[in-house]
Amino acid sequence: KYLTSAKEFRGGTSIAPYVGYRFDPSSYGYGMKLVGFFGATTVDVEGNDSSSLGVTYGIGLLGQIKGSFQLGLVFGADQVGESENYEFNKKPWVALSLGYDFSN
Repeated sequence: KYLTSAKEFRGGTSIAPYVGYRFDPSSYGYGMKLVGFFGATTVDVEGNDSSSLGVTYGIGLLGQIKGSFQLGLVFGADQVGESENYEFNKKPWVALSLGYDFSN
């Protein structure tokens, strides 16, 4: 959800690795991670028949549940070239993050 006056939800696709700090999980498998990310994204530009490629970046707080499941809140922004006339260029957004750690 973009944090602007627009009252709508928009989906998007991104691939963005993150780095962060993991607070020591308890013996029950719960913990928290503070993360920052930067990567590639595609956005739909109104009036354009195809998606535009850009970058996405931001921060998040992820909770670790039972060692493998992750749930969190992520804040970020997407940026494309100025010539794309993207309505939400560099505007903040918020997302719910759900994940599973397959490396365990």
